[in-house]
Amino acid sequence: MRLGFAVFVALVILSLAVSCPRRQKKGIDQGIAPGTELSTNIVAPPISDEENAGELQILAYAAGERLGSSAQIFLYNPGDSKHAIATLSDGKPQKLNAGKYDVEMVYVDRFNVERIKWAYGLDVTPGTMLKEKIEFENGTISFDVGGAGTTYTAGDISVNVYAPGTTTRPVAQGTADSGIDVLEGTYDVQIELKKGTKSDEIWEKGIAVKPGETTSIEVNFSGGGLVVTVQGGTALPGAVLEVFSAGTTTNPAATGVPGENFEVPPGKYDIKLSVGEGKGAYEY
Repeated sequence: MRLGFAVFVALVILSLAVSCPRRQKKGIDQGIAPGTELSTNIVAPPISDEENAGELQILAYAAGERLGSSAQIFLYNPGDSKHAIATLSDGKPQKLNAGKYDVEMVYVDRFNVERIKWAYGLDVTPGTMLKEKIEFENGTISFDVGGAGTTYTAGDISVNVYAPGTTTRPVAQGTADSGIDVLEGTYDVQIELKKGTKSDEIWEKGIAVKPGETTSIEVNFSGGGLVVTVQGGTALPGAVLEVFSAGTTTNPAATGVPGENFEVPPGKYDIKLSVGEGKGAYEY
């Protein structure tokens, strides 16, 4: 009886080990179906014909750097993206039956963003080794800044790039006067103007960045025109108007003459009117 019980326990344990569920991996923007089941340790199919076998070596990269163990690489029969037939390692040749295969590479970066890329129809031929480089490449986010001039410049605009749906721990940072390089993918971008006591921001969400390409975002913080006229008297030759952020008296947001249109960002302003020079000068 004791021996029979031990055998029964062993069979139960073996059954549990074989039927453990595979890891569920969420599908994202590269086309994998949501809910696809992938094992993290699938043994390659046995070689049916040694003479007609070949080898496949996957080289995994992100922005020119080898990923090594940070990359998860899965092998599929062509056209079947739901049932992986083997797991591969970056740089390690895998002996396979001759034929065509699809390969999926998964990489979770240091910002916990999962990225997926596929290589389709890799042709393994008898007696040869196929080397295939799969790389997550950089693209660039640039900014077309309108309304800049006397009130602000592109360098006054700060930029934070986030993984979609997040607002902490930016993936990249910079200013709007230069492009920002990020790995291909989709991002939310915070664009913020801070100058003096003024602050304003714009969010652009779902910005798609393609490998080797530049995605341009139009930015314009100009809130409209401010026109100042002088009433109750004749024209004031030599009059100068200065527009200051409310409560400040230095670094005017704009300078000009009465009747001129001043383009300034949204906000409150103080106006200073200066007429004449020397002893005959007046300020209002």
